[in-house]
Amino acid sequence: MTYMPTPSELEAQGQLVKIDAALEEWEQEFRCLYVHPRVENWFTSELPNLDADGFWESVQSPEDQAEDLVYRFVSGEDDIADLPPHSMQPKEAGVWELCTYDLRFFGWFWRKGVFIVSAVDTACRCKQHSLYAGYREQCVRDREGFDLTPPPFITGETSDVL
Repeated sequence: MTYMPTPSELEAQGQLVKIDAALEEWEQEFRCLYVHPRVENWFTSELPNLDADGFWESVQSPEDQAEDLVYRFVSGEDDIADLPPHSMQPKEAGVWELCTYDLRFFGWFWRKGVFIVSAVDTACRCKQHSLYAGYREQCVRDREGFDLTPPPFITGETSDVL
């Protein structure tokens, strides 16, 4: 019998990092967000230095956008699919894109409400360098490499994954 881990077991092994939202003491975690260590590194090394790209007027800094997205996802308080400009788009091979005004998060849903982020970048870089397909392929490679407890991802509409 082959051992197939869960995301929490991959976290314990250092292969994933669970992202906690800044919840109030009366709030509880409604969904789980895990990131690949390279994404956590990007959060600490790149994200604090980014400015909004100026495409949208009067928006938060990318760092604040990321914090807001994480909070809304983990808390379950707001319907994340209603966040501007378009927060979730299912893509081929079970890869989803969570969006803010300036950021793109690429990953998959292991189970309903459990999202694993494999890659993150700015919307501007993704568009200028046509990075979308490469990030989707990276998600599939990472997902296959983790060899998660089956099924390795779920598919469907937003209501199926949230």
